[in-house]
Amino acid sequence: MQKRLAILSGATTQFIAPLIRLFALRRGVDLTIYESEFGVFEQEVWSTSPALLEFAPDVIHFCTCSENLGLKDGAGPAERIDAEARRFASLYAA
Repeated sequence: MQKRLAILSGATTQFIAPLIRLFALRRGVDLTIYESEFGVFEQEVWSTSPALLEFAPDVIHFCTCSENLGLKDGAGPAERIDAEARRFASLYAA
């Protein structure tokens, strides 16, 4: 089976992509991987990146870290979590 995975990065993915490919191969999946540039996962989505559109992934993985979370000071924990959940839901929907 062949699949196309786009890894949209907010963190370093140079070590993750080969491991994902290896695990996929062990499960009989021939995986082609597209990796975004470091730190531009949102721009790839909102700019309708021609490279990403041309790649036409079957699956998109957002590889982010705590630095990518827009947790605003002053808001309570529930509000911050809700805001980030809405943000990532809109990215997945796009």
